[in-house]
Amino acid sequence: MSKHINNRSKTFMKEYSKAQLAYLAGMIDGEGTVTLTKTSSESELRLPRLGVASTSKELVEYLENTFGGTISSKKTYEDHHKKSFCWMARYNKCLELLKAVLPYLRENSKKRRARLLVNHYKDITPRNGKYTDKQKERKLKFQKHFFHPDQFQNWNQS
Repeated sequence: MSKHINNRSKTFMKEYSKAQLAYLAGMIDGEGTVTLTKTSSESELRLPRLGVASTSKELVEYLENTFGGTISSKKTYEDHHKKSFCWMARYNKCLELLKAVLPYLRENSKKRRARLLVNHYKDITPRNGKYTDKQKERKLKFQKHFFHPDQFQNWNQS
């Protein structure tokens, strides 16, 4: 088992086995998403989110019980569609888990996004949530690079 430490707050996170982390990485690679989501329709700034969608409630409950986070059910639009669920981890929990699973991720675009979030997100996000114009501009450039890496390669330059 390995301990994962949140360096910013110096708090110890839950311990996960290598097998648990590798399993989560496989789920992220196969059925997951590493993204930034808006907190409201008015906000341009986004927060990190990790999610795994599945029609297996047992699977998403395992993820919730093992790694924390929340479960939501997805709306079915057709009678023949199975009910599906989504396990999600947001902000600090998302960053903690991404840091822990990064060595196990294999899918290149998800690994790239995870690396960006782990290595840069806290640095471009003020703890109090209050941005100067320059900080906000940098965060928006980061977000553009996150979603469109080929178009916004120099986001981190002043």
